[in-house]
Amino acid sequence: MYNVPYEMNKVNKEKLLPYSTREKVYDVCFLAGYSHSRTELLKPLLRRFRQAKLKVKILLIGYEAPTLEGYEIDNKIISYEDYLKLVGASKAVIDLWRLAPDEGYSFRIPEALALNTKIVTNRPDVALEPFYDESRILFFSKEKPLSETEITNFLSIPFIPADASFFNLGSKK
Repeated sequence: MYNVPYEMNKVNKEKLLPYSTREKVYDVCFLAGYSHSRTELLKPLLRRFRQAKLKVKILLIGYEAPTLEGYEIDNKIISYEDYLKLVGASKAVIDLWRLAPDEGYSFRIPEALALNTKIVTNRPDVALEPFYDESRILFFSKEKPLSETEITNFLSIPFIPADASFFNLGSKK
């Protein structure tokens, strides 16, 4: 609309490395502000995670109920450092679009990739990105719900780190 080229959110991988751990405490984590539409997207995903017996940590800020699909909900705001520790200690992070599938990506994607954490997302265009790899990103939608087998296979395959150029900060001169 304004003739400004879109550029992916970037993070400083070197600054995030201290938050990455080899020992993953959780299979999957999710942190977001509560919205009804977001919760409706989460429910079928969480049912599959429960079937797969995954250890899931959910921080849903402003959510009033103590559980969602059998998982305990933490609804308190945490620091950015604690969020990074959570992502670094998880095998995968859930990333959901908020307003529309083509709204642009959140910082969760580069943060997760920098922390060697996989991504489970409903963003359809992510498969077209140069950082996409089946070892790092698993796509789902209402039309393509995940099976228990897809989830467990995805979490069990080794994570292939993204190319270092993906994390380059600043403009190219």
